[in-house]
Amino acid sequence: MNEMDIPNDVRTVMSALADFERRLESLIDEISEKRYFSPPERERLREIITPLKADIKASAKRMKVNDDRLPQTDIERCYFEPALRSASANFTVATNSNPITSNWVACLYGVKIDISHPLFNLKQQYPGID
Repeated sequence: MNEMDIPNDVRTVMSALADFERRLESLIDEISEKRYFSPPERERLREIITPLKADIKASAKRMKVNDDRLPQTDIERCYFEPALRSASANFTVATNSNPITSNWVACLYGVKIDISHPLFNLKQQYPGID
C-alpha cells in the first residue's frame, strides 16, 4: 500500500496517538532512574503531567481526535477511542503527588502501553506511515 492509499482519518489517529506516546515517553525518560526531585523540579514535572492527564481524559470523553461536530470515524472507533478510554482509566496517579513515592513511572508506563499497542497495530495495518 502506498502513502496515497492511506485515508486521512488513519493519519490523524496515528498522529494523535504518536503525540501522546511521545509525551509519555518524554516524561518517563525524565523521571525514571532518579531517586530525588527538588521542590522546583517536582513543580515543573507537575506542570507537564497535569495537562497530559487532562488531554488524555478529554480525548477519552469525546471519543475522537478532534473536538468537532463530525461523527466518529471507524478508525477512531476501533483504535483511538479504546486506547484513550483505557489510558484514561489507568491514569490513576495524582498529579500533585511525589513522582518517586507515588511511582509515576509505573503508571505512565501502563498508560503508554495502552496507547502504543493500538498505534503499533495501525502501523502494521498501514505500513509506510511513521
